Amino acid sequence: MASDSSAPLKSRPAPLCSSGEAVARGRVAKLSLPVAMATPVLRIATFHSSSLGSLVASFPALVSLRESFPGARICGFVSAPLLPLLRNFGAIDEAQPRPRGGLSSQAALMARLHGADYDLALSFSQGSNALLLMLATAAPIRAGFVPCHMDALLTHKIKKDGPLRPVTALELARGVGATSRGHNPRDFLHLPLESTARAQKWLQTAGIERDYLIVAPREPRRAARKDGEIPLDAAMLSALAARFALVIVGLKSAAPILSDVGPTAHPILDLSGKTDVSTLAALCEGARGVFGAARGPLELGRLFEKPVVAVGEHPDAAQYALQTFGF
Repeated sequence: MASDSSAPLKSRPAPLCSSGEAVARGRVAKLSLPVAMATPVLRIATFHSSSLGSLVASFPALVSLRESFPGARICGFVSAPLLPLLRNFGAIDEAQPRPRGGLSSQAALMARLHGADYDLALSFSQGSNALLLMLATAAPIRAGFVPCHMDALLTHKIKKDGPLRPVTALELARGVGATSRGHNPRDFLHLPLESTARAQKWLQTAGIERDYLIVAPREPRRAARKDGEIPLDAAMLSALAARFALVIVGLKSAAPILSDVGPTAHPILDLSGKTDVSTLAALCEGARGVFGAARGPLELGRLFEKPVVAVGEHPDAAQYALQTFGF
């Protein structure tokens, strides 16, 4: 058991709210205090969603768990397409796939989890399947985020609004006694040589040598825009390609947008739907910066300490990107 668990965080003044809201917030605040472990932590399970952005956002928290429980074996569970990235992240000891589908498809894994004697389980996903898998571990400490449909399964709760961010993931880890010692999560990610070679081959084939940008349109299933959100369009691509080579990544071909882009000074390589997660990470590592709306590549850019520009955060995103990326 780590003997230097963090002290409870100082509480902040709560905004005025109704009595019902105050009671609910009080319960969450009480449960979010760091846990005092009664026995040594020997086995830790972490459960992740199918979102690349959320997985990468959890990396600092995984490093914190490794630093705080050096003798524990940490096993992470994630969807199969993201498994290679988690397996090459040195803060954990083992990565296993989370099955797709409903409760019946989870039965075999739940049985294995039940007999594995986990001391601590954390879910970075608020999905019901992830929480049921966490319950199957029978770990005495089960930490996760609220709101969720099965918060009664959690022994420790952290409030979260919106997508998972590194700071929120770290808060969950701190809540179970983990403390960060300042190690850079990037240093724990060891990409396979074949992934780096594959990325270089793609770039060379397109005539791209250096100073390229990763461009990441929003994923198709999340293409519906919020009010006032500016879509990534041909005009933005044309403006960026006047200064940099572009590598477009994502789940679906960008051909509809590219068809409206005229001749450009620098090449545009469309790798949408063609890259695995490790090759995508290698491309982000070598890029000058990341531009777009998809959280996965944006979080990878932040992990590798690259300049990142999210389309929806600036009225003239392309011009802001040119300034940010060093035009």
